[in-house]
Amino acid sequence: MDTPAPAAATAATSDPGVVPTLAGSDGHRLLLHEDRVEVVGGEGATAVWGSIPLGAVTGVGIDQRPKDRGLLVWGVLGLLAAFGIWQVASNDNVRTLGAFAVAAISGVLLIQYYFRPPGLQLLIQAGVTAKGIPIRTADIPAAKEFALSVLRSRDRLSAGSESSGWRRVPRYPIA
Repeated sequence: MDTPAPAAATAATSDPGVVPTLAGSDGHRLLLHEDRVEVVGGEGATAVWGSIPLGAVTGVGIDQRPKDRGLLVWGVLGLLAAFGIWQVASNDNVRTLGAFAVAAISGVLLIQYYFRPPGLQLLIQAGVTAKGIPIRTADIPAAKEFALSVLRSRDRLSAGSESSGWRRVPRYPIA
C-alpha cells in the first residue's frame, strides 16, 4: 500500500497543523508559530537558537546582506605577509616564489571581496534589533509570502489581545 509523502511546509500553507517554514541558503530556517518566529540553525541542526515573539516584530523585509569582510582582512594580511617574505627570505628563489604565491592568493581574496555582489537576506526587525537569514534570488517569492504570513499572524495576534484586554479592563472617565 502506497502512502503519500508528507508535503513540505511552506509559507503558503493554510493547514493549522503545519508550521510555515522558510529555508535560508545556508541551512538556517525560519519557523512561524502562533505566537513567535523561531530561527533554527545550520545544516542538520535541530536546536532553536533564536525566537522572536510576534508581538515584538516591528517589520519584515528583504534586504542586502553586508559583504563578507573576512576576504578583505585576509587579503590585506596576505599582502603584508608577502612583503615580509620578500624582506626576510635569504634565498632569491624562495623570496621571489614565496612572495609571489602569497601575493597572488591575497589578490584573489581582494578581487573576490570587491567584485562579489552582496547576497540577500530576509530580515525580521524587533524594535532596534534585527535578525536575518540569507536567501537566494530564486527564493524571493517564498520569502515575500513568509513575510506576509508573519505580518498577518502578528496583526491577528495583536487584534485578539487588544479586544480581549478591553473587555476585562473597565473604562473610567477622566475627571
